[in-house]
Amino acid sequence: MTDSVLHMDGISFRRGKREVLKSIDASFEQGLFYAILGPNGVGKSTLVEILAGHLEPDAGTASLFGTPVNKIPARKVAQAVAVVAQSHDVRFAFSVRDVVMMGRHPHIDRFGSPSEDDFRLVEEAMNVADILHLADRPVTEVSGGERQRTLFARALAQDTPVLILDEATSNLDMKHTLSLLSVVKEKVKRENRCAVGVFQDINTAALFCDRFLFLKDGHVAVSGHVDETLTPETLWEVFGVKTRVMEDASTNSRQVLFSPGGFHG
Repeated sequence: MTDSVLHMDGISFRRGKREVLKSIDASFEQGLFYAILGPNGVGKSTLVEILAGHLEPDAGTASLFGTPVNKIPARKVAQAVAVVAQSHDVRFAFSVRDVVMMGRHPHIDRFGSPSEDDFRLVEEAMNVADILHLADRPVTEVSGGERQRTLFARALAQDTPVLILDEATSNLDMKHTLSLLSVVKEKVKRENRCAVGVFQDINTAALFCDRFLFLKDGHVAVSGHVDETLTPETLWEVFGVKTRVMEDASTNSRQVLFSPGGFHG
């Protein structure tokens, strides 16, 4: 596909004796926001780590703009792909501003200095993440949620065509979750970027994402447009939970209603 940014062809990955991913084929295109969904331990984070070039698969190929990720220099990958992980242990007392500026390092020559454009992007990212008031605070002295917003701002400042979110909002309150995912969705649509996110909350994913990819037992169980894949049948197959799926006209999205006790025994 001409718009394909990321592609996985026959990806398999083992942790010890357990085969976490089994012959995964998937493509991710520009202008779309994808959600990776599935039970705990099914390999969601492993999948996006392979997409980002952080893990080497045992079999198959992960490609970025048609080139195997493992054949691309790390600096070039970082110019194209930004990652917000679920948590990150920041051990050094860098200021919040300095941490966000780290997102610009792949774009700055080795012995160069940040440009006015770099400072502008950092300022904009901090403003979007609501951390301007923390700019001079050591990142080790802010709350967990504030630190997560700092890491989100770093990825936004990186200004890449691909953004990967690995449960990136799990430590955020509702306001900042909605605000930051709205920014991602807007960038995907207005700037033709590609976003891939691992989500635990299906309703949040349905509110912002265009495509769903459900994993089960290391395989892709179901994938496609949200309207096609977010069904009671899919949720029963993947999670073993009985649900109702409703159309929410106010948000133009589908929302899931869970049935108490409605699960596999």
